[in-house]
Amino acid sequence: MVRMPRLFMVCVAAAFAVQAGVSPPQATTAQPKRGPLPVLAVVDYVLPPDGIPGGLREAAIVVHLEITESLGTRRRNNESWMVTEHRAKVLAVVKADRAGIVVGKEILFDQDAAGEWLENGQRSVGIETPYRPGSAFVAFLRRHADSTLVEYRGMHYMWPASKGFVIIENSSGAMPSGLRGRMTVEECLAALRKLAPPN
Repeated sequence: MVRMPRLFMVCVAAAFAVQAGVSPPQATTAQPKRGPLPVLAVVDYVLPPDGIPGGLREAAIVVHLEITESLGTRRRNNESWMVTEHRAKVLAVVKADRAGIVVGKEILFDQDAAGEWLENGQRSVGIETPYRPGSAFVAFLRRHADSTLVEYRGMHYMWPASKGFVIIENSSGAMPSGLRGRMTVEECLAALRKLAPPN
């Protein structure tokens, strides 16, 4: 099963502005005509034209991880973009930009546009639901300007893994050889290692 690109949209009984095709993602804050609840809305991410090989090339790290703790929602460096920070345990490594990313290590990363944020009496709501502790993914992560790890392109490159299997999204480009929509985690990791560019 291959998921097609999603159009993210949130509406709270009112019209709002939508900003599409931004990379890295940016948020628009929509203020309903009635009520105090701003909604952060984006349509989608700009994906690499060659799909998964592009993601492997551009992501800072590609790992199999398990969420161990959600640390809350915040604004990233006082920007308008809202994130939920997670702690995760590295279960396997495909690619890493730093020597310290190893099996068994805990890392922190930001989930884009997830959660709720209260500021100056106004509550902003993200378009994504924060990941739950215990959830596992084959995750492509990039580094923000401050070196914080963040999702590479949202859920397009956060492939859910459960009971030894992973569901792969291929939103652009052909599915590379060795990968398919549903496969074991071990098969997926082996195929990604073959596709990954040399360090």
